[in-house]
Amino acid sequence: MKFCVACRVYLSHQSKVLSEKAFILLCDLLLILSHQGPEDTGLGLLFFVPDHILQGKLLSFVREHVFLEESGSEGPSRIYKEDDADELHELFHRRNMLAVFCKLVVYNVLDLSAAAEIYQFYLKHYHHFGDIIKETMTRTRQNDRLRNALSLLLCLQQVSGLFRKVGRRSVAAPHDTRPRRRGLEGRAPSGTRWPWAPLPSPRESCTPVSGL
Repeated sequence: MKFCVACRVYLSHQSKVLSEKAFILLCDLLLILSHQGPEDTGLGLLFFVPDHILQGKLLSFVREHVFLEESGSEGPSRIYKEDDADELHELFHRRNMLAVFCKLVVYNVLDLSAAAEIYQFYLKHYHHFGDIIKETMTRTRQNDRLRNALSLLLCLQQVSGLFRKVGRRSVAAPHDTRPRRRGLEGRAPSGTRWPWAPLPSPRESCTPVSGL
């Protein structure tokens, strides 16, 4: 238990290496300790479930250390080459951190809000992390269809709330005061649509994530 507390403290350590190692260790420990019961000799006394504060810290860590804003015009769709060995190693490390976190979602260690938070990054970071998030959705649906549906619904509600905030800002912005004619000129163009990227086909093959 004290080791979990120590890892929790090191999540905010100024050393990136130490904080990321603490994150991986903490996720692995939570996966083990949260599934111990009184019948488990020895380990049953170490039963531990993360509270909302710890879940919030883990989510913040994933947002800050995994879903980074990629530099360059390609952004999250950047394709790494053989010369980018250091960047590829860093990407592999970030994928590993996301995978250990998603295990907590799959095995119901974290609540629905954690799953919904991760699902929001599916489209934006599909190129680098889409297979892990999609595998998480699949495993969650296999374990509990109702929980999976509720997490997706919560994700849609959160995204919808973001769109409403953006809409309010656009309404609050100063508009052109020139008079407009009634009719089609006052409407949005017929080709206007939400800035969503097309969803991959459900039949598209998913690369298995080792260890998930």
